[in-house]
Amino acid sequence: MRQNRYFYQIGQTVYFIDDESDDLYEQTLQEKLEEAKAQYNYYESFKGYETTHESLIQYRNDFTKWNNEIKSIPNSSVDYTKYYNHESAVTMTFKSKATIAINALKCEPITYKEFAYFERCNNGG
Repeated sequence: MRQNRYFYQIGQTVYFIDDESDDLYEQTLQEKLEEAKAQYNYYESFKGYETTHESLIQYRNDFTKWNNEIKSIPNSSVDYTKYYNHESAVTMTFKSKATIAINALKCEPITYKEFAYFERCNNGG
């Protein structure tokens, strides 16, 4: 199972902690990119958190709390920590939910005539 790391970046250096410990580690951005592909999910702290060790611990604790709140929502299957980073969590959750909603619409296929009108429209392409 992939492990989670919570980080902030200053220049080309990444500072992170993980779920098991409050110890602060550092690595180069290149090392982070290589490890992210292999075995770790990386969640970057954002506005409202400082680039300090204490703030990173607070971010991890808040992140865990928020994830547990999301998982406790009835009919929600979102577990944020299963995704590689913030971007993939949001994108894949949206894609999953949007596909369900679009399939429920049962839209008719677009005809060639409708396509042609759309393409001639100023906003159509």
